[in-house]
Amino acid sequence: MKKLLVVSDRFYPKRDGLVRFLEEIVPKLRDSFDISIVAPRLGRKVKTFPGIKTTLLPTYKFLIADYPPSKLKLKTVRAAVKKADIVWLQSFGTIGLMALHYARMFQKKVCIYAHCKDWEIVDKSPEIPRGLRKILVYIAIKNLKRFYRNCDLIMLSSNEMKSSFEKMGIKTPKKIIPLGVDKKKFKPNGKKQGKDLTIGYSGRIANEKDLLTLYKAYNNLKRNHDLKFMIIGDGPRKQKEIFAENSVQITGFVPDVENYLSELDIFVSPSLTETTGLSTLEAMSCGIPVVSTYVGAMKRLIKTNYNGIFFRKSDAKELTLKLKELIENKKLRARMGKNARKTISPLSWDKTAKQIKEVLTEL
Repeated sequence: MKKLLVVSDRFYPKRDGLVRFLEEIVPKLRDSFDISIVAPRLGRKVKTFPGIKTTLLPTYKFLIADYPPSKLKLKTVRAAVKKADIVWLQSFGTIGLMALHYARMFQKKVCIYAHCKDWEIVDKSPEIPRGLRKILVYIAIKNLKRFYRNCDLIMLSSNEMKSSFEKMGIKTPKKIIPLGVDKKKFKPNGKKQGKDLTIGYSGRIANEKDLLTLYKAYNNLKRNHDLKFMIIGDGPRKQKEIFAENSVQITGFVPDVENYLSELDIFVSPSLTETTGLSTLEAMSCGIPVVSTYVGAMKRLIKTNYNGIFFRKSDAKELTLKLKELIENKKLRARMGKNARKTISPLSWDKTAKQIKEVLTEL
């Protein structure tokens, strides 16, 4: 049985899309690989996968892109890579770069599942001055090309992602493996507790998610409608302070996302950049109509007025109008939600895991 080292710069107790991807996929690979994990320690009490050796590295106190970088425990990473047959990266953070370095040194097979377009995250950061942003994007692209060139394979979630990587001049072989959805867990259940209509979002609170645009639209609408706004997720304190008022509920990272989604009448994804958008797929699986920017796999999955609606990036006025239409038309919401559930019916984590297993076995 081949030894598979899973390397991630994000881990529990954070439960963003990447961690939830691992949560679904890693247990499904146990019968085919001898798995070990190297990841950062992001809390005192950290959940791990039963029966899988997990090495957690200490982190610094400062943040880079909402997460603290791991300390340079070179000997630990070196030893883990040396024992592995395949190194499966999830990101190019501190741990990912250390693992890539030693994987090349020991001539190990290396692949990566690209969960995001790193250069776009830099480009969409409003805290960085525009002039400096262009320089940083150039540096990011140049380095990413080098990092990806040192991988044997890139796993991507969609054709849209593949096109983006090819446009950036990244020539490493690529394999499209779509994300899945647990349709038994994420399903319409009709158990909504509150009477007020609730709009919401699920995922990280981060600059590229552009929740400020959604917040502006919510403030426009609540003047004339009885509304609630729920953010199912977490983020840096500085960004959460923007929503510091009683009418906005921030749940933090929760293990039972599906129970919170059941409280939503409308799901909004205002992201400036996205690959697939796992949280959006899960909302659709729950039969919730989606209002989204025209990004990532949503370009293919959402059909206007069938299962969702698009709005222009950072356009709070247009978002206000799109949400108003859905708020005032219960039948339209119900029809779009039903169709949203139908749209994601072909997707499953079992299919995703099977494809990943085949790719890893062939490396």
